[in-house]
Amino acid sequence: MKFKPGITLILFLFGYIWLVHFLIPSDFVGDEGRHATQSLLFKEYFTSGTLSFSEFLNDFSERFYGVGWYALYDPPAHAIIQAITFLVAKPSVASARFLTYLFVFIGGIILYLFSVRLFHNTKDALLSTALFLLLPTVFIFAGQNYLVFPKMALTIAFFYSFIYAQGRARLVLCTIFLALTTMMKYQSIIYMGVFLVVYLSIHKKQPFSDKPWKEEVRFCFFLLFFTALLIFPWAKFSLLDRGYKDILLYTGVTGPFREPFLHGYAFFARQVVIETLGVALLLVIPLWRWIANKKPDDKRMAILLLYVLSTIVVASIVLANQYLRMIIKIFPFVAILSVHAWRQVSEKRWYVPAIVLVLIVLLAYDINMMNEQIPLWGSHNPQLEEFFKVQRDPYLVVIPKGFGISSRPEPGYYLSSDQIVFTALNSGKKTRVRETDHPEPFDDLFAAALIEYPGNVHVVFTVTGAETMRGRVVHNILEEHGYIKTSLEYYEIWSRKGGSDKEFFVSLRKRVKADNLNRQAKSLIEQQHPAQAYDLLEQSWSIDPYNYYTRRVLAEMKNLVGKEAIRRGRWQDAVQVLSDAVMIDQTKQEYKENLAYAKANLQSPDIQNPAQAAPQTI
Repeated sequence: MKFKPGITLILFLFGYIWLVHFLIPSDFVGDEGRHATQSLLFKEYFTSGTLSFSEFLNDFSERFYGVGWYALYDPPAHAIIQAITFLVAKPSVASARFLTYLFVFIGGIILYLFSVRLFHNTKDALLSTALFLLLPTVFIFAGQNYLVFPKMALTIAFFYSFIYAQGRARLVLCTIFLALTTMMKYQSIIYMGVFLVVYLSIHKKQPFSDKPWKEEVRFCFFLLFFTALLIFPWAKFSLLDRGYKDILLYTGVTGPFREPFLHGYAFFARQVVIETLGVALLLVIPLWRWIANKKPDDKRMAILLLYVLSTIVVASIVLANQYLRMIIKIFPFVAILSVHAWRQVSEKRWYVPAIVLVLIVLLAYDINMMNEQIPLWGSHNPQLEEFFKVQRDPYLVVIPKGFGISSRPEPGYYLSSDQIVFTALNSGKKTRVRETDHPEPFDDLFAAALIEYPGNVHVVFTVTGAETMRGRVVHNILEEHGYIKTSLEYYEIWSRKGGSDKEFFVSLRKRVKADNLNRQAKSLIEQQHPAQAYDLLEQSWSIDPYNYYTRRVLAEMKNLVGKEAIRRGRWQDAVQVLSDAVMIDQTKQEYKENLAYAKANLQSPDIQNPAQAAPQTI
């Protein structure tokens, strides 16, 4: 029977996707929930009828406190594509992961076609595609709602166009694919920019093609220029106007995540070798032959090798966020170059059997790896979704997180606040959702705000979060004030029925204004200018009365002003300002005692020395 590579490829891809889907039955893991929630927000935007995305965010922020973080931290290309999927199929873990499977299928076909052009051999192309898909890091992300496969598929398409397209089509296609990749991960344009500089510097002395050097310089310049032009509106809106530049730089570049010394700078090179079970070491062969012969054996392969090496070097120097997925788009080319290298050094008759043996070993390793991982991730659990469906709306969902370490053992399920957010927003009910990671000193204000809230409210703890010391303190207070517990397998929910639907936070635009005033006030306090800080905090509180920092600091200041008024015997002023302090922060017994004392003296102003008669707290 004649070998049919096309049919073999399609069957392999379908079998691969089925296997991955079967091995990963969990709910969202890691950042999957964040990406799915971003897509859910874009779906809401598409159906909202609002033209301005900025206006949509401000309006939706009255329902969802974290809309800015979820909508703007990641670039939007993947979310927009997935939002279209959500318009066709109901948003869920399965429909979110379907897009990844689609990119696995499309990316596999593009990689195969690209490899056929490189090798002029369908068997080598099939082996390269299979090797790529069975590399452990690739395998684990093939079944998850990450950006990994979309980025890889687009990067393969970029180099297909970069090497084989001609004229304007080359510039247009490369610009589109690079812009889309960058709009999934900002670092993409940095990696590509460095690669192009190195490519041009070598091309001048040792041409990779018959294209003149000056023509390639113009091409690279316009490629980066038009890409930057395409991504600029979003980058300005998200990174500059909304302030996510600093967060992105901290988490990706300047944060304290890098391992120390040379060990840290060697992380990406080391992990590429480890996560390919040593297969990537084969890249030493074409690199060595290039150096020894002072020219590459295959100029097209040399371009791919240059991209792989330059990306590893740039990531090692720049990125503090040390996760291999940050550079995983080099893996298709690692697979191609590995097959190319093995082809150069092995005997012809042992060449294919040896690679097939490697593929079998990789497959066995992948399956074993996933079987070890799934007990930690668990399987899909619909309890939370079913809980929200039967609740009477409108209701408020509050998700406390970052409450510390629990003595309770891990439940065999990936606990993620992103999963709760996605489920609450996707419930089909009229909801307000707030995820909070406030510091411990504000726990009393947090509990007080929940006690004051007049509407239906559900406070969703993970089972481990509920068992922390902070979790126990908060839910004990809630229980004392009429909250009822619902125990699910992985969540503990404290609920109370109410009447009216009332805000629990203000819009994003108001929060930004209030936060700016708070920053200015904090600076003035540090500079010993409390009077000016007091005025700014009052402005901030009038804009956002729910901000814990504003409430705590402003109430402390008003209490000090009230004590000074008592000392001077100005009882009317003392009552007024201390009433404000108690209203703003009703958790402090001291403020209540001071207010009671001032009221008593306002009614009986016969005390000659108010300072002597004041309670001990003053």
